[in-house]
Amino acid sequence: MAVTFKQLINRALRITGEDEIASATTAVSDAEHLLVAEMANQIKEEVEAAHNWRALRQTVTVAFTVGVNSTAVSEANERSRVMRVMDNQRGKIVPLVFDITDADNPIPLIELDIADLLYRRKMDTTQGDPCYFAFDNTSGDGLSLELYPTPDGTKSIEATLVIPQDRLDAAVDADLATNIKVPVRPIELGLIRYILEERGEELGINSRFSEEKEMKALQDAVALDAEESGSYDLMLT
Repeated sequence: MAVTFKQLINRALRITGEDEIASATTAVSDAEHLLVAEMANQIKEEVEAAHNWRALRQTVTVAFTVGVNSTAVSEANERSRVMRVMDNQRGKIVPLVFDITDADNPIPLIELDIADLLYRRKMDTTQGDPCYFAFDNTSGDGLSLELYPTPDGTKSIEATLVIPQDRLDAAVDADLATNIKVPVRPIELGLIRYILEERGEELGINSRFSEEKEMKALQDAVALDAEESGSYDLMLT
């Protein structure tokens, strides 16, 4: 069952004997609750970074026009990353990025380091069918898709990305009611540990035990998600 940001925070507050966020509260203003919410965000981001969770995968289509070789991916944020799978036919890991301008004939693009792509683009301004790509940060808060060669026509590029959930603000009603996308158990255990450490109660061997429980919960969640996802191998014939 889905768990909201507010429910997650209250679970940890309840277990640690702290006052919960009242059911009627739509925007948190209590300093202690806001601190716990920030802790929850930190742990959530650690969990999101630990695995290519099914719930965070999203396939996006980015449109390019003639002469345009860089376009922001509006759906992405700075923590987004491209999905990669093993192509057994080619014997290497490949990104899930395709030119789908001809929907009946998708063409896989080759990934380059951003520095390599920018160098090639600088040295060769000839336009043509893009066959290389790279992702780059856009002002530190998103991603742009970079192509080489520069398109000589309208192009549609499809990419499967892992897009972590944005930070949730406990002072905003809509964020409090937002469901957590990744497994909640490791976040909850981590949040309990953070609260107890903040109070000075989780020190020494007790802290290590709590952290081990948190890591075990994360490992179990990753294993389950990977199993339910099936193989990451690309079986081509």
